[in-house]
Amino acid sequence: MILDGTQTCTLTLPAGGTVSHAECYENMTISGLFRGNLTTINTVSVDTVVHLISSETGASPSTDKEEPIKRIAFGHTADFADVDNQAVDMVEVSQSIAAVLVSDFTDRATFFANLIRLVRKMELKQLEELYNIYKDTEQAKDLLAQVIVNAGTKAALNHLMNEIIKGRLNVPILQLSLLPSPTFEQIEIIGVIITLRAIGNLGRVSNLTEVYPVFDECLRHPNTFVRSATAEAFRKFPCDERIDVCPLRKSFQF
Repeated sequence: MILDGTQTCTLTLPAGGTVSHAECYENMTISGLFRGNLTTINTVSVDTVVHLISSETGASPSTDKEEPIKRIAFGHTADFADVDNQAVDMVEVSQSIAAVLVSDFTDRATFFANLIRLVRKMELKQLEELYNIYKDTEQAKDLLAQVIVNAGTKAALNHLMNEIIKGRLNVPILQLSLLPSPTFEQIEIIGVIITLRAIGNLGRVSNLTEVYPVFDECLRHPNTFVRSATAEAFRKFPCDERIDVCPLRKSFQF
């Protein structure tokens, strides 16, 4: 959280007398992270007025000339309080994404490189939080996907796989193959899932004789996501005894 404030005090000093009147004004703004952006949380204003009732006791500043107003001002201050490095990184990523989207070509390359640097430091949980922030903003979401692909860390790869499996992200296989350390099995599984989804969206295939054995094989795949994607892919197909037999045979196999 960030505390930003200004305090101004006005003191009235009569000639030869003590302070008889004081007024202080304090304005404070409290800011913090909201959906990855630095946002004002609250604004507090405090006005304090003090009048001298008796000057018989105590000591107060005095002058030998008329000085009706003396102003004491404390300027702009900002301080990070209880903010961990991960939260600071989230703010910087959000600012860099905005900068990439509005900058010219030269500056965009610099901001994009900085985004990759920041994403490489992030854990899977942070990447998921970033996706949730920008999931409804197409340009920012696509940019974030490109950055995560280029980051190439284990957390980045796991995030991409999770989003593809959930059907919330469609990253070309070519991009995934450019990652430094994906396994062949990971890329192959993602390719199968994307293909099955395409079949399901179309609702038909050109050669049923060849597809049904593949469907049967996918239902026997050890990966749970492949099996569920296979069953989901044929939801738009008309009733067919040949296709109904496959899941039944799998279900009653011991």
